[in-house]
Amino acid sequence: MANDINQCSFTGNLVRDAELKYTNQSLAICNFSIAVNKKFKDKEYTSFFSFTIFGKFAEAVSQYLVKGLPIAVGAEAKQETWEQDGKNRSAIKFTVNSLRMFGNKGNGGGNSGNQGYNQNQGQQSGGNQGGFKSNNSAMDDFEDDIPF
Repeated sequence: MANDINQCSFTGNLVRDAELKYTNQSLAICNFSIAVNKKFKDKEYTSFFSFTIFGKFAEAVSQYLVKGLPIAVGAEAKQETWEQDGKNRSAIKFTVNSLRMFGNKGNGGGNSGNQGYNQNQGQQSGGNQGGFKSNNSAMDDFEDDIPF
């Protein structure tokens, strides 16, 4: 089926500061992980998920993704397979389409900032939030000055 849905949503806290790297072709890649907590009866369970952002979107948001920051992430899941030590391995990888930060870099993850970013549509999420597009023409005009 060509029109299957592949969209996952997560809310949690960043486990550590995001890591920004570049490929040999100068493509920006931002990697980060979040902890997602769930309380069931009298126990709390924590799951950890890793995410990747590519291109200008990665450059734009990586500096704001700091340990402890609460965020919401919209992502696409992809199963990757490889062979290691003669055994077939696989892992589910998440590529970020949109994210919302609940707090900012300077306040240790408080609720004073609430910024949303959408890589695919470039739409603002909510009242005065900023947005980013993933297409090159819109990102060429991107300035390093983010209004929050």
